[in-house]
Amino acid sequence: MKNYYWLPFKDDGWHSDTVARMTNRDAILPFLDGTSASRTRYGNSKPAGQWSDIGSGDQILIGGHGHKYSTEKVTWVLGTGNVSWTASQLASAIKLKIANGGQRKIDFHILACFGANNMTPLAKSFGSKLAKELKARGFRGSLTAYKGATGMMAARGHQTGTSRITALPKFAFGGGASTTGNPTKDAGVIWQLHP
Repeated sequence: MKNYYWLPFKDDGWHSDTVARMTNRDAILPFLDGTSASRTRYGNSKPAGQWSDIGSGDQILIGGHGHKYSTEKVTWVLGTGNVSWTASQLASAIKLKIANGGQRKIDFHILACFGANNMTPLAKSFGSKLAKELKARGFRGSLTAYKGATGMMAARGHQTGTSRITALPKFAFGGGASTTGNPTKDAGVIWQLHP
């Protein structure tokens, strides 16, 4: 099993956070436009991965900004403005990169604040919407999203915000990561894709 991180766009905050989370065994996939995401601001590089390297049993961790009061989209903050995608747009972009995803069991993680939170009983979480869209495109494996707010930058590895109810698994932050807040049994919500 190998972890592949993906940022569709070069969100400087998320890019710095992502390369800090990665271990030497992890890889970072190119941005949507095909440019390498492996360089850090200090000039050293992190292991670059290619979509064709992803095999059965691997994990893809997708970083983005969730929305506390909306389950419709995730966002990336760019110097030229924000880019937001719906679950359908994100699933379509993944399908373009992994055309034969149904032939492999891939475990997806959406690392976006409130990705597993429902705003109301009728407003499904972004994670549940993304799982539905990935299923519709024939993907196998699972999708995990997290409740509450996830830390970035100075709060790397910590939970921040008003909903301090979750702590991400250690693999997402590297071994021995510090977390604050009270983990709950439903911190990570997992949806099964096609078997």
